[in-house]
Amino acid sequence: MMQAPMIAATNPNCPIAIVANHKLSLPPGACPFVVNPNGNGKIRIRLISASNLISADANGYSDPYIKVKSTSIDSMKVTKVIEKNLNPVWNEEVVLDISSVGRELFIFDVYDSDKVGNDDLLGFVGVDLSLLPLGIEVLTCENLSFAKHGVLQIGITALDFGLTNIPPNYLHAYTEWRNTLPGHQRKEFKKLKKHKDSCGPYANKVVHEDYKVTNGYLKRKKSKREKTAKGFVKGLKIAGKVSLKVLDSATEDD
Repeated sequence: MMQAPMIAATNPNCPIAIVANHKLSLPPGACPFVVNPNGNGKIRIRLISASNLISADANGYSDPYIKVKSTSIDSMKVTKVIEKNLNPVWNEEVVLDISSVGRELFIFDVYDSDKVGNDDLLGFVGVDLSLLPLGIEVLTCENLSFAKHGVLQIGITALDFGLTNIPPNYLHAYTEWRNTLPGHQRKEFKKLKKHKDSCGPYANKVVHEDYKVTNGYLKRKKSKREKTAKGFVKGLKIAGKVSLKVLDSATEDD
């Protein structure tokens, strides 16, 4: 006999969920987090669409696709490539196993596929799995970080873990929270790092090695290619300064 899916119970007497300062808050202990004894779980992800992506190609378009990653998943391509499109529609679905649903930050990377060279990152977003309701799909439009603009529409269901005994407004509050979380460009993280009194929503989460959490916000580390390019530019600048000094010295000798 097939087991009925587990679904979060709604408690009309539970204090409401509140969205403030880019965080979703619940009264301590009000909504138990149901999880397997070993902390693992399954999630179903619907990769629906993206809109207003940045152009990464000379033709004014991108060829977007999505990868997902976490500490459980090194890096996995989960959609097809849609060529020459800044508003792609995938409508694809995948079920994934996660090792530690209470601690891991699940990451979506949107890439531009290139036939020559490395694929370009068009933006990313992280999702805290520990705030998902048990067995209920949440549909959100996520503002991408790293890029100047771009939105990713996804649906996520925690199949065998999640919050239960949730307040009646929880799904609405969760959607509002995710839809209004701002995307951050790389240059903005210097400011975010300084504001210790305004910590982001992802404090104490563990992330994939390509990322780190800075003052509660998800930040992508520089890739080896970017570090090499930066070192090359720095070398050119140093070489230029040395050349100028040598030229100035020769002029003075004359």
